[in-house]
Order: sequence, then C-alpha cells, then structure tokens
Amino acid sequence: MFIIYCLALLLFVYLAPALALFPKLVLSSRTIVAVPFISIAVVCTAQLVFVWIGSYTQPVVVIFSLILLAIAMARLILLRRLPIAIYWPSTHRYLLLFCLLLGIYWAASLGSRGFDTDDEIYRMNYLYE
Repeated sequence: MFIIYCLALLLFVYLAPALALFPKLVLSSRTIVAVPFISIAVVCTAQLVFVWIGSYTQPVVVIFSLILLAIAMARLILLRRLPIAIYWPSTHRYLLLFCLLLGIYWAASLGSRGFDTDDEIYRMNYLYE
C-alpha cells in the first residue's frame, strides 16, 4: 500500500500539475528537469487559494488533483500525435539522474518537516505524556 501512496504522490504532486500547464516540457531533457519544481509551485499556489476561499478539504483536493491529471494526460496524448521531434541526447542522463537525486532529497525533507517543527500530529510520544 505504501508503494501506491508513493506513486500517487509522484504522479499527482510532482508530475501532473506542470504537465497539465506545460506539456511541451517533456520534449527536451533540459526542460523536463523543471517539471517537479513547477508542479510543487502549482500545488502550493492551489493550496493557498483553497485556504483563502475556505474550501481546503479532502474532496476538493482530490477532485482538483484528478482534473489536473486528466488535463495532463489529454495534453500529452495530443502532443504525442503531433509531428514534433523529441530531443533527448544520451549525455543528459547524468543531469537527469542528479536532478532526480536532488528531488528525492527535497521530497524527504518536505516529508519530515512536520517532525522537525515538533507538531503533535506527527509526534507519536504525545500519547504517553
């Protein structure tokens, strides 16, 4: 079940928002590096807007995520049908690997942020105090 949650997080948070807005980022190995960073910016902006309008609930977030995923899939399918050359030289694999490792570090630090702030929701020993 943990793998499903990780794949959903990867898809709905790190990939789909940017690809829904900018699907041509996948055409070059130099631009695909920006996908997770743009996606996180979209997710954080959407979270601020939902809090501001007072509708930051789980159903709203799930529906918003599914809409972004549907848009991203549709735009990528349409992009695939166009006669556009994809430019991915083999020398850029190391750059993509470095960015992936940087993204894993960033995701781990974001995931442990609640533990670092001493929040009672994340602490397990508050039950025993």
